[in-house]
Amino acid sequence: MNKPPIHPYIPILIGVISISLSAILVKLATADAGVIAFYRMLFSVLIMSPIFFMKHTHEIKLITKRDWIFSTIAGVFLAFHFILWFESLNYTSVASSTVLVTLQPLFAFGAF
Repeated sequence: MNKPPIHPYIPILIGVISISLSAILVKLATADAGVIAFYRMLFSVLIMSPIFFMKHTHEIKLITKRDWIFSTIAGVFLAFHFILWFESLNYTSVASSTVLVTLQPLFAFGAF
């Protein structure tokens, strides 16, 4: 088995720290929830696009119209998720808001 170029725990550690600081940084921001969500998604796209286009350009041609529609709908729901979560930080503590957001899969599972 080949050794990975970087230790796998390093990206995991970066991800955990980033997610942990997310709600705190949003709480400290003075902008509206929609603006914060927009810039969060904008910078994510700007960071991820070069990686995607370097490695997966040929796969764009394989995406069907149906896939584009579902991706757009998923993007709209993701935008609403971030806007509502960031707005919730104005009404409750960072800890309560984060707990409710991370428990969301259990709420969805309980609905079925």
